[in-house]
Amino acid sequence: MERSSTLFLKVAVIFIGIPVLALCLFLLPQIANEAAERGSNLA
Repeated sequence: MERSSTLFLKVAVIFIGIPVLALCLFLLPQIANEAAERGSNLA
């Protein structure tokens, strides 16, 4: 029982972590660049 619960939690962490990591690698730099461009227009 405990072993299957631990396996389920590991799989859940992996399935949640991979999309979050992908967003941080690909989407966050685009958002930062856009924010930097808008910020430079205001200054």
